[in-house]
Amino acid sequence: GALVMLQTTQLSGFGSGVQGGGASAFGISFVDSFVNASELTTYTFTNKNIGAVAADRHIVVTLARQSSNAVNSVTVNGQTCKVVALTENTDNFSTIWVTEAWVPTGTTAVTVTVVFAGTAEQCGVGLFRMVGASETVSASATDTDITDNGAMTCTATVPAGGGYVCSARGGNNPSHAWTDDDTTTPTEGFDEEIDGGQHHSGAYNNTATSQTNLSVTVTPSPTTTEQGMCMATFAAA
Repeated sequence: GALVMLQTTQLSGFGSGVQGGGASAFGISFVDSFVNASELTTYTFTNKNIGAVAADRHIVVTLARQSSNAVNSVTVNGQTCKVVALTENTDNFSTIWVTEAWVPTGTTAVTVTVVFAGTAEQCGVGLFRMVGASETVSASATDTDITDNGAMTCTATVPAGGGYVCSARGGNNPSHAWTDDDTTTPTEGFDEEIDGGQHHSGAYNNTATSQTNLSVTVTPSPTTTEQGMCMATFAAA
């Protein structure tokens, strides 16, 4: 891609929502996605699915929007989220958020709220259920592909027994194909239109062994100059 940045992010308070913790084996799975094409400052999505209850459940949120205004906050079932990966292409954004504490209650009737600093043109959201995650650092990577008109790639290290979530968006009504250089192929959770040919897509993978500088590639078809991708990795407890 045109620009790739790799950084390490400490998730403050990550995994600290419930006394006593949980004993779940690490796992990430896709649970829901949805869009709103209206021009709003606050987007409220009701009756959304966050998967089966677990004491140590976190929700990973992918957020795609077309707006020059920043996102002020994201909440899932009342729980505040923290941004862990961000890419931007002029006024087009693709970001990944994760709940700062566990979300032990709620299944299929949960409210997700996204608040912008000003009016956004549209908003697309993907939700991934994650259990068994550690409080240790995660890595993130971004690719802002403004002029390449082709595949985007993010590279980050995935700890043994951990996993990753990726988010991508693009114009020109594309479909997205996901690959990585692990022995397993990433699973696409969703690939849908937000509005006016603007699409968002999300994928995830759980890795058995440590993957140093694992590269994940998403290829839009047809290609577009309005696109971006980001990736966040998580460690097992």
